[in-house]
Amino acid sequence: MSNQNKFRERVDKEGDGLVYDESIKPFRPSISGLEIDTSIDLSKIEKFGTQQVDLMGAASKMMPQGTTGLQLDADMNKLDEGVRRIQAQQANQKIRSLLDDAQKKISQQNYSDALKDINKALELDPNSADIYFLKGHCLRLMDNFEAALESLKQAQQLARNPELFILILFLQAFCLRSAAEKAASEIQVLVGEGRLSEAFALADSHLRRQPGNPAFHYHRSGILLLMGRLSDAEISVRHALQQFGNDNSEMFMDLLNSIQMKKHGERLDKARVALRKGSHKDALQILESCQPDMQGMQMFDAIYSYAYERGGGGFANLFKRNKPKVLSSPERQKFLQWLLAEELNGGMEALNQKDYLAAIKMLSVAVKIDERCGAACFLLSLSYVRDLEASLEMKRYDLDELISRFQEASRLITGAFFDADIAPQAQGLRKMIGGYLDQLNEVVRQQERAKREAQPINKLVENFNNLMENLKKQGIRSPKDLDNFERQFHSIRDEAERLRKGRSLEQGGKVLADIIQIVDGHLGQISGARAQAKGSQKVGECVEAFNTMMSYYQKSPISNYSQAQEAKRKIHDIQSKVSDARRHNPGSDGVQVLDKLDDALRNVLQQLG
Repeated sequence: MSNQNKFRERVDKEGDGLVYDESIKPFRPSISGLEIDTSIDLSKIEKFGTQQVDLMGAASKMMPQGTTGLQLDADMNKLDEGVRRIQAQQANQKIRSLLDDAQKKISQQNYSDALKDINKALELDPNSADIYFLKGHCLRLMDNFEAALESLKQAQQLARNPELFILILFLQAFCLRSAAEKAASEIQVLVGEGRLSEAFALADSHLRRQPGNPAFHYHRSGILLLMGRLSDAEISVRHALQQFGNDNSEMFMDLLNSIQMKKHGERLDKARVALRKGSHKDALQILESCQPDMQGMQMFDAIYSYAYERGGGGFANLFKRNKPKVLSSPERQKFLQWLLAEELNGGMEALNQKDYLAAIKMLSVAVKIDERCGAACFLLSLSYVRDLEASLEMKRYDLDELISRFQEASRLITGAFFDADIAPQAQGLRKMIGGYLDQLNEVVRQQERAKREAQPINKLVENFNNLMENLKKQGIRSPKDLDNFERQFHSIRDEAERLRKGRSLEQGGKVLADIIQIVDGHLGQISGARAQAKGSQKVGECVEAFNTMMSYYQKSPISNYSQAQEAKRKIHDIQSKVSDARRHNPGSDGVQVLDKLDDALRNVLQQLG
């Protein structure tokens, strides 16, 4: 049993005799109180890999906002005011009455009956731009935007009043956007349900009615892609680029890129596998086979540039005139997310499931393939932190290993700053890791300080234990032994008192107090043993005096009165010694001896008369 495992045990079981305690608790500053804000929003990091076609999101950005000079957020009160003036401007009393009834019914949201009155008014005046405008307004309120647009078209052809013409344009723009939004919503439902043929038919029909609407071109092309009709989708996108390229080229180019990626998917997958294995030359050969079709496509150019950059170009291509451009940082990050999609998505899933070891294993593969992927560095660093937090919470850790792994997480997080989209969260994670490392390093400093403070205490405990081991083996055989052990106990007690000054219980003060308490008990027992030894010595002197006397008279028997009186004096002297020995607490065995001596001395006195 080590010195450090003995002291406490013997304190607990101290009993009679010279017992001692040899255990001591090592000083271990706690690190369970680490408090760091570890909130990281993984929902801000999207799934990685080839982008899916976002029909609704992209097309919604292409919805018509109005005609030249008009905005859909114009003052709706002007529209209502223009509608109210229509009835007042009518010269025909019957028409005025019909329009008055229609407007009252519109205000009551009784649109069907209002439309009947408006149609009767049109029968009386089929060339009234005002009445066609009111009909378009009523149909718009009924969400019948296609019919509303037809009525407004008639109104536009007949309008002579500039103010009315502007209101017609405004309402047309509103109906165009509303019709497109309604159609987009219907298309979204059909696509979501997998009814692609119906969705395509709906988009195609709206495109025929609104051939200048880029949103429906985008819908139609995207649905063709989802249907696997890649050639038709490509033709549709290229036609849209010719028609709307100036305003919406980026979105249509993204769609064209998706089409080409899917069209050449098998070869691109082979190139991707080669890149993941580090076979960049093989990847470059595969990419060159589909270069005629895909050159100029953003993702393809990124893959080709990456393969060339990583060593696929070789010596033969050093003097190429048309070298691929160097990837920008955003382009490289987007490409790496495609290249490492399995590991990144799997790592995120494992993180969400709190399976941190699985996340570390998966994301380590991604970093090994290319350590410049900001998302991989961030997620791997976060996985380390989450796993370490779990270890701290469960109090299962080795401090040196803990610091080493946090240092690795700190090294990794610097790679996350390659990705500007992840950098804000990476900044928070780096601050968190730094906070942990600061606290852990402080714990190390505390432990070193405690270790230095504990050294003299541990040395004292070791000396105490050695002393007690010697006491157990050697025992106390003489007053000299008592003096020796007493001197050593006093020395240990004095040192314990010296070390105890200014120390708290946590700094070893409790251990020192225990040592002092035990030593005091031992000194008390030594004092008792010393007194007992004195009594035993007195008993021995009495026995020795009696035996000497009896031996003398056995050799020289008493023959006269004078000799008898001398013997009585010797007996009285021995009786005085016995009385003195009793006062020195000779112990139970000594008392029995003294009792026998008293009996023997009285017997001799009786014989002497």
